[in-house]
Amino acid sequence: MTIIGTLLALGVLSIVAALIFLRLVAQIPATQGLTDESQAKRAVEVAGAIAEGAMAFLRREYRVMAIWVIGFGILIWLLVDLQFQTFPYSAAAFVVGASLSMLAGFVGMRSATLGNVRTSSAAQRSLGRAFRIAFNSGAVMGFGLVGLAILGLTLMYLVLQQLMPADSTPENVMEAL
Repeated sequence: MTIIGTLLALGVLSIVAALIFLRLVAQIPATQGLTDESQAKRAVEVAGAIAEGAMAFLRREYRVMAIWVIGFGILIWLLVDLQFQTFPYSAAAFVVGASLSMLAGFVGMRSATLGNVRTSSAAQRSLGRAFRIAFNSGAVMGFGLVGLAILGLTLMYLVLQQLMPADSTPENVMEAL
């Protein structure tokens, strides 16, 4: 298997691992360690409010970030790409990378808000169980970020290799990245 094939396989494997950890967390009842029904109901309400607030925060933050990403993308195109004759390739790589980072942040926040009520509920019964839930919830972000980064960089390298002028060397492609 080539280096590119290995990177693609590892990126996909990392995304699959993130999905497995996400499923493990999602399968746990949100109130598994709580015996008092009113306490369980309140925990679910608070968890819902936290998740809603977190997603509202991300929507607002990502709107602002989109403006900055586009602005910096234009700046990179004007200051880097035009100067070194790489056209819009570095700018495109920047925008793709920033977008994948934002996607990883979104997935991580969803996982964290999904895992928080499960972790706190499980802590009522067992700290070990709570730790495993928290670990699995965090692993979603870890594996998701790594997988998206590996896939994003590898696929962007392959795309740029095809789009850049025929006389471009692998070093030119790496410079654009």
